[in-house]
Amino acid sequence: MSSAANHSPQLISTRDTIRKIINMIHQKQGGIYLRYGDGDFNILSGENDMLAVCTPIFQHWIREGMKLRSPSVLTCIPHHCPEWGTLEAGMFGGNHEYPLHMVQEFINKLSTLQNSIPPILYSNIALSFCAVHTPDMVVELHKELKKQHIMFIGNQNYSTEYLSRLFGTSLQRIHTPARDSYMEHDRVFSEFDTLYQQTYHSFDFFVIIMAAGCGGRACTAELYHKYPSLNFFILDYGSLLDYMWGDNSRAYMTLDPPKAEYILHSI
Repeated sequence: MSSAANHSPQLISTRDTIRKIINMIHQKQGGIYLRYGDGDFNILSGENDMLAVCTPIFQHWIREGMKLRSPSVLTCIPHHCPEWGTLEAGMFGGNHEYPLHMVQEFINKLSTLQNSIPPILYSNIALSFCAVHTPDMVVELHKELKKQHIMFIGNQNYSTEYLSRLFGTSLQRIHTPARDSYMEHDRVFSEFDTLYQQTYHSFDFFVIIMAAGCGGRACTAELYHKYPSLNFFILDYGSLLDYMWGDNSRAYMTLDPPKAEYILHSI
C-alpha cells in the first residue's frame, strides 16, 4: 500500500465483503449493504445518472445514506486499485480496476459528509467479481438467503420464476421500472408499508433484496431511517442479477464472464 493510503479507511476485499454479508444474515443482524458507484456520486452532485434523473429528494436520500456510519451499515465504493493495495488477481483496467484519483475522490466525498475518514469501506463489486473467481461464495450466500424470509424490490423485467430460483419460493416482490426507479418512490413505499404491516413485521428477521440502481440506494437509506427497529437486512444485489437473467448489461460480463450456469445449478 502506498504512502497515499497512510491515513486510509480499512478497505475490505471482495471475498471478505461477501463473508461479512453471509455472517450478518446468518446471525439475523439487521443492516444494509450499500454499493455506491459513479452514478450515485453523480446524483450526489446534482447530476443525472445513465439510468436515473436526479431530483432534490433523490439527491437528499443519496446524501443521507452516504452520511451513515454504523456497524450495521456496510458502505461500499469502487476501491480496487494497485496504489491502495486493493487490486485482486483477475482485476484490470476496464474490469473493476479504478484509477487512484477516482478512489481518492470517492473517499474524500464520504469523509466530507461523515466529518472524518470512514473507518471501513467494503467492496461494491463483491458479488460480480466473486461470481467469476470464487463462485462457491456466491452459492453459499444464496443458500443462506433461501433460509430467510425474502422481499424483492427491483426490476420488473425479471420473472418471478427466476427470482424464486435464486431466493426461494416464499419471496414477495415490489416492481420497479428498469430505469428511473426512484420516480416510483411513493408507490414502492406504499406497497412496502402494506407488505410490512400485513406480513413482514411479524418476522423476527427478513432480507430485502434491492435491485433498483441508484434509486434503490436512496430508498435503502430512507428505509434505514424510517424503520429503526431494523429487523431486516437490505442487500443491494447489483448487475450480476442481469447476467444470470441473460442480459449482458456491463462490460465486465464480456471481459470476465461470471460462472452463471454453475451458480444457478448449485443453488
